[in-house]
Amino acid sequence: MPRSTSFTLTCGGRVNVLKCECAVAEAFDPNDAAAVAAAKLHPLIAIWDTGATNTCIDEEACKRLSLAPTGQVQTHTAGGEKRASTYLVNIALPNGVGFPGVPVTECNKIPGADMLIGMDIIGAGDFAITNHDGKTVMTYRFPSSKRIDFVVEHHSDKVKEDLADMHRRHSQSRKKRKKKGR
Repeated sequence: MPRSTSFTLTCGGRVNVLKCECAVAEAFDPNDAAAVAAAKLHPLIAIWDTGATNTCIDEEACKRLSLAPTGQVQTHTAGGEKRASTYLVNIALPNGVGFPGVPVTECNKIPGADMLIGMDIIGAGDFAITNHDGKTVMTYRFPSSKRIDFVVEHHSDKVKEDLADMHRRHSQSRKKRKKKGR
C-alpha cells in the first residue's frame, strides 16, 4: 500500500463551500527527476464538490495554463449537456497530497475558483467534514487507510460513558455504606 498523505483545512467559521489552494501541471512522471524539474506547477483555487463525478478545470484556467487537450467528452451538468475538452494533468493538493496523470474535463466559469475536485479524487481517499464549535474543518487522506464510522465511534463513546457512570455510582454507594458503618 502506498504511503498515506493527508491534510486538514480549518475555516474561521462555518462555511457552505469547501475550497483549498492547489497546483496543476501538464501530466509528467513524478518519478522522473528531469520531468519534475521541468514541470510548471500553476497555483489554482479548488472547490471540493461531491456532486461532481470527475474533476474539472475552468475554461479560463485551461487557457491560462496552456493545457494541451487530449480529447473530448460529452458532459452532463446542472446547466445541461455539452461537449468539452479533456486534459491530462498532475494535481498537487495541500501538504504533499498529489495525484499524477488525472484526466480532467474543461468546464464553464466557476465563480470564486478555478477547478472542482470531483468524486474521482474525493472517493480515492477518506474525506470528512466537521462543524464543531461553529468552525468548519475538512480533512482528507489518500489513500484510504481505514473505515470512518461515526455510529461505531458514538457507540464506543456511549459504552465509555456508561462504564464511567456505573463506576461513579458504585463509588458513591461504597462511600454511603462506609459512612453508615461508622
